[in-house]
Amino acid sequence: MDRDGKEIKFIQSCIDHNHYIRTIGPGDAVVFETGLGSFYWADKIEETGAQCFVINPYRFRIIKDSWNKTDKNDSRNMAKALWAHVITGEFGLPVVHKPSSEVRELRQ
Repeated sequence: MDRDGKEIKFIQSCIDHNHYIRTIGPGDAVVFETGLGSFYWADKIEETGAQCFVINPYRFRIIKDSWNKTDKNDSRNMAKALWAHVITGEFGLPVVHKPSSEVRELRQ
């Protein structure tokens, strides 16, 4: 989304994550739900200089309380919430704590 909230690029599905990550950089922001490997991908995204937000979908009311729950709708709602958070600063995202890579390595 651009600064006015207009959708400029919407990627619903990504087959080659590494290719996608090579296309982003400083000034970009990415949001996705927590899941297996989410911290690994967050690290890769942050290495490009982009902001990355890993959210807890169970604490994200827009998704949790949705009647029309689909991956496409959830993705669109997360993108709108990300825009509101980054551009206006008026919306808080339910971001999960991302432990350092050292702590994650010790937990394995």
